[in-house]
Amino acid sequence: MKVLFVPVTYNSYDALDNYIASVGKALDAAADPTIEVKIHVADNSTEVIREYGGTGARGREDRSEAGGNLVPPYPRTTAPSSIWTQELSHYPNPGYLPAALQTVYAEDYASYDYIVISNVDVTLDETFFTALRDLKADADTVWIAPFIWSPSEQRDVNPKIQERYTKKRLRLLRLLFACPPLYYLYTRTLYRSKIRRNGGTEAQGREDRSEAGGNLVPPYPRTPAPSNNLPRKNIYAGHGSFMIFRPDIFRQEPPLHYPVFLFCEEIYMAEMARRIGKTVAHCPAVKVWDREHASTGLMGLRRYCKYNHDALSYIIRTFYEQD
Repeated sequence: MKVLFVPVTYNSYDALDNYIASVGKALDAAADPTIEVKIHVADNSTEVIREYGGTGARGREDRSEAGGNLVPPYPRTTAPSSIWTQELSHYPNPGYLPAALQTVYAEDYASYDYIVISNVDVTLDETFFTALRDLKADADTVWIAPFIWSPSEQRDVNPKIQERYTKKRLRLLRLLFACPPLYYLYTRTLYRSKIRRNGGTEAQGREDRSEAGGNLVPPYPRTPAPSNNLPRKNIYAGHGSFMIFRPDIFRQEPPLHYPVFLFCEEIYMAEMARRIGKTVAHCPAVKVWDREHASTGLMGLRRYCKYNHDALSYIIRTFYEQD
């Protein structure tokens, strides 16, 4: 099994270290020499990182083969039983999915069994690779939505969207984001009620400040994650923080291109799966743990609303014009 990881980072190198370390731990736990992993970091950062090499450059540079791509010396530990390669490409911050797609298409993506696009504020469960290897998903499934534990909501945030939104609902969401005070009021009233209806709470996950600098440490769930390995196919889209794809979704003409800085990535990828007649499956046996919003959590309310409004406008204009 070959897996390509494309984590997207924006000034979140501590989270990136934790992410990559969790990949190594999951590989060690799998102890399967047939698993091959490549991590190709899509770096949208603006900060100059000195700890990688100490020269003021963002990591060391390998200009001989990688065309100037920056290659920091992570992970600090690797799984010797598996093939592990790493690469880092720096972009002038085109956005989350745009940077990820550029990175995927820079790779021989068709040679991989699975391609993961994700934030860096997640960590893999130690059973990740064994669960993915043993997965019995249908051949027409191109997007696997894993179990993603949210410490703030105390629940699996997948399935993100059960059924395709109507144009009316998208317009209402866009109206909400057009008025930041209205959106703020929504998050303090109706959104909290929605979380409770979904079985979550507003409590935060526990923190381990002694060693992890405040990073959230599993196990978070008050109840164990589902152990069954049966995919639920009746969903429209998974959560965008950690998306597992089969390469078929990228074999489209024209190639996938999302000209939006942030947000609504789930809807775009769901429409791309829908366009080729493929499905999205919720597979809770494959588990990851969310630290939540290492970059977007620091964004101001007005910018957050603007980016959401712009993304919804693009989705409506591109996929709902005939509705």
